[in-house]
Amino acid sequence: MEGTTRSISIKRGIEILLVSFFARYPISEILKRVIARPRPDPTFDGFAFPSGHATFFFALATGVYLVDRRMGVIFYVVAVVVSAMRVIEGAHYVSDVIGGAILGIAVAYVFARLLHDGKFVNLNMRTK
Repeated sequence: MEGTTRSISIKRGIEILLVSFFARYPISEILKRVIARPRPDPTFDGFAFPSGHATFFFALATGVYLVDRRMGVIFYVVAVVVSAMRVIEGAHYVSDVIGGAILGIAVAYVFARLLHDGKFVNLNMRTK
């Protein structure tokens, strides 16, 4: 499987984190206020859709995956577990975390293209 992974430099790691935070704050927060969907458990503050946790963790996982597939898969597993826990604890409906996942993946992918024209990431996912 030569050529399928690359290590993540500190600079790329910071870029991935910044894009993930941007997906979470302000993008998902603006959507939450516009959509204003109540949470399943009203003891949780704020609105439910899209899930900010899912948005952040799926953006993070996508950024990592585009650089290092093996590590990215681990990050996707973490994103799924975090999202499932948000549903189990009553903070979100399943559609909230699905919406957050889609948003996070889309933002990370678009920023990868915009920031580097796809040059630092393995966007075509071909192995040599």
